[in-house]
Amino acid sequence: MLNFFTGQGIRRAQTLVTNTRVLRDEMAALYRRFGDVIYLGGFGGPLLKKPSRTATPTRILSVSRLQQSKCIDWILRSLAKHPDLPPWQLNIVGKGPEFSQLAELASSLNLGDSVIFHGFLSDAALHDLYRSSHIFAMPAIQGYGLPAIEALYQHLAVVMSSDSGVAEVLGGTQWVAISKGGEAEFAEALRNMMQRVSAPSFFDQDLPPLPTEDQWAATYAAHCGWASG
Repeated sequence: MLNFFTGQGIRRAQTLVTNTRVLRDEMAALYRRFGDVIYLGGFGGPLLKKPSRTATPTRILSVSRLQQSKCIDWILRSLAKHPDLPPWQLNIVGKGPEFSQLAELASSLNLGDSVIFHGFLSDAALHDLYRSSHIFAMPAIQGYGLPAIEALYQHLAVVMSSDSGVAEVLGGTQWVAISKGGEAEFAEALRNMMQRVSAPSFFDQDLPPLPTEDQWAATYAAHCGWASG
């Protein structure tokens, strides 16, 4: 019954907008109505001044609720799988039902002090972590994945799943490694990105074009014919 009413609303809507091509195609298959795609942007926008980072260790950042679907264990096992990696530090921000299990896993993998579980952080402390980190790791499948865009705003490289909607926006840039598959593929993508960011000139390159919240709002309003101002 819910699908029936959803379909009625979609088919009768004057304008249908989705935030990914995948969702647009799904709507077309289910309800025979093609929407237009307008990509979401994150809060704020790219930093005008590039952060100053230490060359080593390579600092990897994960920010999410610590639950099984976020696949934070993939990051831990990926790092343990490659003992020949250059020096690194993993900062895990967030709490959730998997907090204790992930801490135990890090211990069992002998990752030691290279993994720091921060729990919840203030905005200021999290801001500092973004500025000092090199790579943002997002292994979970996201409906869209705004955290990846917002990490790029901070001039962080990103490792993420190809099944996240935002992969449609972020393909084809050296700033992003897109993992196609499961844990093994993510481990390889993370390893490759760690090699990339070790190049002295990596963070000197320009960011790719990124949508912002203001651009999304203006495009959406214009598309719907809403008056601005």
